Amino acid sequence: MLNFPRTISAVLMLMIVGLISPVCVAQEKNAEATGSLLFSGNEKRAILSALALRPTDGAQLPDSRAIGQLQYSENKPIWQIDRLHLSALIYTDQRKWTIWFGSRQVSQDSIPPYLTDLRVTANFVDFSVIPHPGETPIPVRLRANQTFLINGQRIIEGNRIIN
Repeated sequence: MLNFPRTISAVLMLMIVGLISPVCVAQEKNAEATGSLLFSGNEKRAILSALALRPTDGAQLPDSRAIGQLQYSENKPIWQIDRLHLSALIYTDQRKWTIWFGSRQVSQDSIPPYLTDLRVTANFVDFSVIPHPGETPIPVRLRANQTFLINGQRIIEGNRIIN
């Protein structure tokens, strides 16, 4: 004679396993090692392209449509930097660091075009800033919570606005 409660529980367990396993397999197939739990690789690339001042020619949206080059007149500047505030500095080693200029995150993969010769250490950041396209780069060394005022070419503590 069959044990009815045991049979019912066995059938339910098989049904649950049958429902869960295809979902897990589908997630494993679609998973990409992007370093983010929130975004896929395509989404991360689309976000970085949207944050860039001028997306690269090969940038792709998640649905594989190409992002067109932003239209700028070549005789007009595409950026104008008046001040740079180093709001945060996270340093692990020479190859792994993240800095924030104001609220803009900068890493090895997302250096804006107005920063050159970028060198990050545990205590400070050395770089050259180009205030306008075509101008001479200005070498700067900032520590966390310091602001470089380009017009006066001086460094102040904090993020105060000086007239």
